Amino acid sequence: MRSRLDNSARYDRGEPMIAGSILRYELAEQAGGTASGGLAAIHAFAKKIRLPDRIDNALHLFKKHRPYHESDHVLNLAYNAQAY
Repeated sequence: MRSRLDNSARYDRGEPMIAGSILRYELAEQAGGTASGGLAAIHAFAKKIRLPDRIDNALHLFKKHRPYHESDHVLNLAYNAQAY
């Protein structure tokens, strides 16, 4: 129970919630990719150039990050615009 509470919205994780993971693309012969399939690659690039850290350092909107950081909100809007 303690481990679930540690990851809950009551506590600041110390890092943005949009984390990303290992990226791997697979396509079947009869299936095609989706238009928003490249968002994972875009997020990997954003992490490589440390964009979430730069956003968090430039914007100071929240007193506490429970659990979302400023970069989570900004990147969410940007990714939704790209996926549309």
